Amino acid sequence: VEGAVQALNQGRYREAAQFFEQAWRDSTRCDVPFYLGLARQRLRDDTGAIIAFRAAAECAPGLTEARLALAEAYASRGDYNGALASYEEILRRIPGHAAASRAAAKLYLRHELNDKAVAVLETLAAREPGDVEVRAGLGAAYAATSVPEKAEEQFRAALKLNPSFPSALVGLGNLLVKR
Repeated sequence: VEGAVQALNQGRYREAAQFFEQAWRDSTRCDVPFYLGLARQRLRDDTGAIIAFRAAAECAPGLTEARLALAEAYASRGDYNGALASYEEILRRIPGHAAASRAAAKLYLRHELNDKAVAVLETLAAREPGDVEVRAGLGAAYAATSVPEKAEEQFRAALKLNPSFPSALVGLGNLLVKR
C-alpha cells in the first residue's frame, strides 16, 4: 500500500489506482478504498470515486475524510442530494464540523432549505464570529426566512469585517429596497 500512496502523491494516478484495486481485493484496511477513491477522483472517474469513498465510509464510519470526499465527488457529478446526505451524515456524527457545515449551508441555501441553513450557520457563526462569508450567508438565510432584523444585523456584521464583500452588500441593499 505504501508504494501505491507514493504513486498517488507523485501524480501517477492510473498506477496508484491499479495498486489500490489489488490491495482492496487482498486487504481489509479501510484506508485502501479511500485512497482508491482519491486516485479515481484525480482520473476524473466520479462514479468509481463515489463507489470507493462509499466503501471506505461504510468500512470505517468515523473516517470523516471519506465522507467529505464522498460528498465532494457527488457534488462534482452534480448529485447535490447525495452530497447533502453525506454532509448531513458528518454533522450527525460531529455536530458543528466546520467543513461539512459550510458545504451543507451552501447547498441548503441553493435549494431554499433556509431553516436548515439558519440552524447550521448560527452554529458556525458562534464558532467563527469573524468569518465574513458565514455572516453573509446567515444574513441571506434570515432574509429568506422573513427575519429581516436579524438579516440586516448579519449583513452589517459581514460588512464590518469586509466593507466590500459582494454578497453582504447585495443582501443589505435588497433588504433596504424592500423596506
